[in-house]
Amino acid sequence: MVLTSLSEYAMILGDARLATEQQAFLTCLRRSFISGQQRQEVVMPTTLLRLSQKYTKLPSGCWQWNGAKQPTGYGQMWNGERPEQAHRIAYRLFVGPIPDGYEVDHLCRNRSCINPAHLRIVTHRENMRCSLTVMGENARKTHCKRGHALSGHNLIITKQGTRQCRICCNMRARRYKSLRGKK
Repeated sequence: MVLTSLSEYAMILGDARLATEQQAFLTCLRRSFISGQQRQEVVMPTTLLRLSQKYTKLPSGCWQWNGAKQPTGYGQMWNGERPEQAHRIAYRLFVGPIPDGYEVDHLCRNRSCINPAHLRIVTHRENMRCSLTVMGENARKTHCKRGHALSGHNLIITKQGTRQCRICCNMRARRYKSLRGKK
């Protein structure tokens, strides 16, 4: 079942308070500020309400974040304590806590998407392997550029954690030694 709105997620979770929160400003976090001798009451909307006001539904099913964005394209908003990525806030609100050592991955590959149906929890290693970055492309490689398998005895893991082909490393070393000896 694909859910299409924040209120649907709230209803599935069985929390009526969350469902009504989206449509009303009544449930607000009240904070008191003292300005000189005069005390002023300021009403701050909850995180869920602010989150629901800053996205647009796309035909692809993504909930495109329209609020502040990081240079990397991830949405960002205040979570009540500090700035945090919007997709992490959405995941915690509608799915549950994010365990230590895990990251939230976008199945849709849209960094601005906050749709909980498009988010999953993965390890950093899995997140990098699935990413569309150069690091992700290299992590998915099973053979070197000359066609040798990057596995078993032929695989060298460097001190930096990168993978190298043993046959190609040996070829480079032999070539280097032969060129060095000609001088």
